[in-house]
Amino acid sequence: MALLADRLAQQITDDSARHLARLGFRTPAICVSALMYLHRHGPSSLTDLAQAYGQQHQLVTLRIATLEEQGLAIRQPDPKDSRRRLILLTADGQDEAARLSLHLARMTRALDGLAAQLGADLSVLLQSAIDHLNRDPLSRRIDAMATE
Repeated sequence: MALLADRLAQQITDDSARHLARLGFRTPAICVSALMYLHRHGPSSLTDLAQAYGQQHQLVTLRIATLEEQGLAIRQPDPKDSRRRLILLTADGQDEAARLSLHLARMTRALDGLAAQLGADLSVLLQSAIDHLNRDPLSRRIDAMATE
């Protein structure tokens, strides 16, 4: 099951990347969520982004570095806490995010069409599976079978 979920994620990411490039977006598909988070929430720390998406700091750091390389984001010291650095979008990043907002609405409708074809919303099913496994991990489920 994990392999299939990974293949699905990769297929969606690859197809999205080709589509975004064809439309002239600079943001790599794997960085869209970080760009849109910064667009919606304003200056944020790596910790904010990692917590919002349940991802490791290292992964978020790589994605932010990519946005910086593309000229879409910058880091600057937090005026309230000199130990923290905030990430914010550049003017180009704001423009890209505004354009992406329109595209993401179309992508959502396309995925809704897929859900209708499947007779199930994969996002809801995947989140439900994650929630169930957080409450009762697979290892505990397997161990329980050993005592049967």
